[in-house]
Amino acid sequence: MSHSSFTSLKPFFLLFIASFFVLSTTHAADIQNLKVVRSDSQLLFTWDGLSDADYDNADGYAVVWGDFTSDVLKNKYAKQYLNNVTSLSVRGAEFKRRTTYYFRVFTYDIEDGRNILKSGSQILKWKETDYDVYETESIVPNDPVIINSSSSTSSNSDDAIDWDFGVIRVLELDNFADVSWSVHTRMAKSDYDGFAIEVSKDSSFNEITGTLKTERGKIRARIEGLTPNTQYYVRGSFHKDDTLFGAGETKDFKTIGTIARDGKSIASRNLAKIEKRKYVTLNISDGSTSASSNTSSTTTTSTSTNTPSINTNDKDAVRARITAIEKQISTLQSELRTLKAKLGGSVSTRRSTTARTTPSQSTGRLSIRERLAERLAKLRAKQ
Repeated sequence: MSHSSFTSLKPFFLLFIASFFVLSTTHAADIQNLKVVRSDSQLLFTWDGLSDADYDNADGYAVVWGDFTSDVLKNKYAKQYLNNVTSLSVRGAEFKRRTTYYFRVFTYDIEDGRNILKSGSQILKWKETDYDVYETESIVPNDPVIINSSSSTSSNSDDAIDWDFGVIRVLELDNFADVSWSVHTRMAKSDYDGFAIEVSKDSSFNEITGTLKTERGKIRARIEGLTPNTQYYVRGSFHKDDTLFGAGETKDFKTIGTIARDGKSIASRNLAKIEKRKYVTLNISDGSTSASSNTSSTTTTSTSTNTPSINTNDKDAVRARITAIEKQISTLQSELRTLKAKLGGSVSTRRSTTARTTPSQSTGRLSIRERLAERLAKLRAKQ
């Protein structure tokens, strides 16, 4: 081709190259103006709804967030699946100030019982630097190509189901932490019995401090018996027939210093409100694992009586241990009341029998409650 011929074709060639570039870099960033602000104790998400043509008869909107951009790509699972609405409020305590998070919103379809993410917004990089002050940046996502398997895919194929547990979130306090996660929407009930939450002081989980198993549908749990100002690691997985599988990413957290339970400070009063929340609980008692079993109607906790070693010269450690013992006593008392209530009219008969003979008189050994009370008195004397 001569130089003059190329020159005459140059505008068309450049137009073709430009068109190819636009087509090859287009992302499914159809949803506009995703914004996130803190409103009282909630985090409020808002976005512009799609037109009827772009919405394309979707089943609703889905909101995704995480600690990394890879957590909000199209092949991940949404935290919340909604109807055709353009706002969402979630508990703000899960999002710390001066910490970076990534947010995104999609439309989704329900196909064969699975939620399939479709058109998405750009990624919102978000950090709250001060009260009602935010740093934000829009990032063009680099979504992987999703090839949905047909319903005829063999159930024996390992690729038929994604076994990844996903992200676990932690709200850490002084001697306990609340953890939460998302329900795995792409697995059938027959695929797993429930979730398992493992806790360790070792990032490699060579030594498991405690494991809590929950039934399907549970998305929150509480880990008690932690030591203030201590590093821990937690991860989630699925369990079926006493086997754990599909472990998710490890989340590290560090408990804060001891907060006095006197109600005199804002922190103390806020902590009291958090402690009242009813979650499935694992009490690791700082090294002695408490067994928690959860069914659809009751949660039973048996408390180990092994005494963890503490430095009695460390007042924070002593206070934390006192608080842990008081909670153990409260748990035992609550369980005792529940069991007595189930016995109904037979309680009075047993009371008349046991009133004359205490456990220490009949066996020569102290009961768990008596031993806890005795330890509590000794620790208080050291303050």
